[in-house]
Amino acid sequence: MMYNILENKQNILNNTYYLIGICIVLLVTRVIWKYYESNVSRGIERDIKTKLFKRFLKLKIKDIQSFL
Repeated sequence: MMYNILENKQNILNNTYYLIGICIVLLVTRVIWKYYESNVSRGIERDIKTKLFKRFLKLKIKDIQSFL
């Protein structure tokens, strides 16, 4: 294909456009995935912290002093 560049010009352009399209799709997918992943992990972390804080509020002073 590289030996006959003028004869295969359209084929080379089509393959180049195809590769650029794949790169754009992968870039968009990666950005969306990173955004989704960060939001989900933040939500999970917030829920765990809230549950832990509520559990600490339920502890009695005697129980806390027994650990120290």
